[in-house]
Amino acid sequence: MHILDVYETYQEGLGRVEDTLSKLIARDIPLYADTSRHLLEAGGKRMRPLVVLIAGQFGEVRETFDERLVRLGAIMELIHMATLVHDDVVDESDTRRGRPTVAQAWDEPAAVYTGDYLLSVALRELASFDDILLHKTLARALTEMSRGELEQLQDLFSAQVSMKRYLRRIRRKTALLIEMSARLGARITGAHPAVQKAVSAYAYATGMAFQLTDDILDITGSTEQLGKPAGSDLLQGNVTLPVILDLTCGDPDLRRALYAYLEKGRQMKREGIRADEWKALVADELVFILSRLKVSEAIGYSRRIVHRYVEKAYQALSHLESDEKSEALRSIVHFVENRRF
Repeated sequence: MHILDVYETYQEGLGRVEDTLSKLIARDIPLYADTSRHLLEAGGKRMRPLVVLIAGQFGEVRETFDERLVRLGAIMELIHMATLVHDDVVDESDTRRGRPTVAQAWDEPAAVYTGDYLLSVALRELASFDDILLHKTLARALTEMSRGELEQLQDLFSAQVSMKRYLRRIRRKTALLIEMSARLGARITGAHPAVQKAVSAYAYATGMAFQLTDDILDITGSTEQLGKPAGSDLLQGNVTLPVILDLTCGDPDLRRALYAYLEKGRQMKREGIRADEWKALVADELVFILSRLKVSEAIGYSRRIVHRYVEKAYQALSHLESDEKSEALRSIVHFVENRRF
């Protein structure tokens, strides 16, 4: 099954999630209506709602796209959207998915409040579920996600980030919400505990592979492919796996250039240089570093790490019955490993 076939199979359910998201936006608060619509219209892969819908099919559903799954899918997407808006403020990003960020199109306070608003809507909808364990599980996940965001902020322009710390950070920032999408989707339809465990393990590994691939593409991809400037992570001081590897055992010239760049970034933070000034200051330096990173052995090694997580996802699926649902999940992780955007 190709990834496009998966989206076609679940098109109706995803359409209902999209309708739910539109209905949840406050029309009586013009600013939130406009900023939220701006985010919705930017689109996206809608991977979290898709995982909810598929995982839920392993339980007993009242209809193919059970209303409970549609609501949970919308909740997961609202949480994801909220984190993206806040990320863009912290990172001082101008574009996302080829469109101006909320902070760029309006201003930073509007973006912060929009993220808060989206999160509040998600929590309001979550209250419609009477499963206390669901509430506790998602609350713990949100706490861990915020820890991951804080760790990334603390690690900006640091040459001391270990692989262990990096992997823990991306688990908290990215993989955890995808994992929760699968676990809770299976839970609310009463899937067997062993099935819940298997889909959770699958989604965790898929989420890790997704973020690792994202970090590789930020170096190897183009601005047109990514919908944002290539090299954004390094520009913002976000030290990802290829950089960690090259700092440790990369080409000596590249290592020196990376250490010098990161030290300059730490100095910039201390002096409070604006993001646009920093971008102009290091433009040539960044071009050189990215050109060397693209051809470094760290890219190939990072892809092998991605493949390990993909294999873990396939292993988790081996505990499930082989059918259209598990085949759809297999197609998603295959897409994650091979995507170019």
